[in-house]
Amino acid sequence: MVIKSGCKIQSGTMITENVIVKEGATILPGSVCSLLTYDSKEKVFKDVETNQYNLDYFEKGVLVYIPYDMSLKESELLGGVLP
Repeated sequence: MVIKSGCKIQSGTMITENVIVKEGATILPGSVCSLLTYDSKEKVFKDVETNQYNLDYFEKGVLVYIPYDMSLKESELLGGVLP
């Protein structure tokens, strides 16, 4: 990953390998930044095409949607209490 000068990466943000954050960009809390996107119909992650890059934030990358059914339960979080 490359984070250009003047960027603000806020808490809880995840940035995957090879993403390039644009100079001066602010990434909101809890964002997932990647070169993969989720296809909800096929239920698989796919490579992002160059024409899909979110150029407001990245030279290379997108803000990714993670389906709700893939989110961790409280007991699955690090340090979470077992049911």
